[in-house]
Amino acid sequence: GKARVRLIHVSPDAGAVDLQANGGENLFEGVEFESDTDYREVDAGSYQLALLGNADAQVGAATLDARPGRVYDLVAVGLASSGSL
Repeated sequence: GKARVRLIHVSPDAGAVDLQANGGENLFEGVEFESDTDYREVDAGSYQLALLGNADAQVGAATLDARPGRVYDLVAVGLASSGSL
């Protein structure tokens, strides 16, 4: 009943980011530009994801429907300043 996820950060103006799930738990913290995280196991299910930048301001959002046995690469791409992240 588990899936694996990681975050790849390629947004040049977002600074270090955190990835928060369902308005609470941080899946990843302090991920720097041009870096990626190790994979993390999560329970299968639906997640509302928020990408948080400086001062915990939300700079991006997505929904992940994690299926058991699957592997997901989440990529933060675009620009925070233009709202395209």
